[in-house]
Amino acid sequence: MSEQDLQEEMRPIPRSPTQEEIQLAKSLFKDSVRYEKVKIYNAKYVGFQEDNSGMTPFGEMWIVGIDTYRENYGIVEVRLRAFFIHEMVHVWQYQNNVLSVLGSAIEETITLGPGNYKNMAYP
Repeated sequence: MSEQDLQEEMRPIPRSPTQEEIQLAKSLFKDSVRYEKVKIYNAKYVGFQEDNSGMTPFGEMWIVGIDTYRENYGIVEVRLRAFFIHEMVHVWQYQNNVLSVLGSAIEETITLGPGNYKNMAYP
């Protein structure tokens, strides 16, 4: 078995959002999120992720901690519903390419230097 196969086999199995979670998210995001693409892991994304926290890289939620992870955020107390919506904001940002503008601006600033936009579309 190759190292890549072993990593794939050891990768945690995600769950999809529940109907209640989708309903909760739709109250804010309507149909601007492809809910069928959302994956929720009960695991750390990286080793330095703090317990009882969430990370949402590439539109996937990685939530860890007995005080934070739930099987259905649609039926929990307000604090955890707010946490779920916070992570869904990151899903929405990823799926709608909201952060790509900021990333491009940072890249151009690093490449061209601050304020050096003479060759850009702005006069």
